[in-house]
Amino acid sequence: MCRQDHRSGTKVDNGILRKNIDWSPVEEVLLQGGEILAMKEAKDFYLWLTNEMRKKANITTNGMLINDEWAEHLMRGSNCVTVSVNAATKETHEAVNCGSDFFKVLDNIKKLISRKRSGGAAVDIVFHFTIVPENIHEIVDAIELADDLGCDTINYGYSNSVPAFLETHGELSDQVKSSLIRLLDSRDLRVKIAFDRLKLLGIY
Repeated sequence: MCRQDHRSGTKVDNGILRKNIDWSPVEEVLLQGGEILAMKEAKDFYLWLTNEMRKKANITTNGMLINDEWAEHLMRGSNCVTVSVNAATKETHEAVNCGSDFFKVLDNIKKLISRKRSGGAAVDIVFHFTIVPENIHEIVDAIELADDLGCDTINYGYSNSVPAFLETHGELSDQVKSSLIRLLDSRDLRVKIAFDRLKLLGIY
């Protein structure tokens, strides 16, 4: 998921961002593209923007590097933290998110939620599920998982291959739709579901 070529070693100089951008009218930014918590420059920029400039910086992360220190930073400096899980089981998650550790990611989500609750932070913790042919069968189970964890929102993206895949796998599409309807009828969910992409794919 989101493979990148890091061989060039090209980095953005934080000094340029600080000097050449007027941050005074900015209230909130989104940092994404690559793993923010794996890049020193990105982490330094996050801390400068949130601590010194008093801005909110939201991030999208694979969830592997959220330690206690960064859970605290994120609950103080963000309005939204999105974790890309893309599955409801270890097997599927680790096949889609190559190099990840499913249970470590879940533990780190719990860490965020614990910090949020103990500190009363108003941060939206988002379970993000990018739909690919390999994980379509877990769309509904992921909603239950996100709800069990205590996430605030589950949202979806999808790869370009998915619409054509569903057109040739109508039975699977119908199964997902039926399972989703049953879940919504049988369980009082606390997690907010972003239905827009599911509607575009015809599975809600």
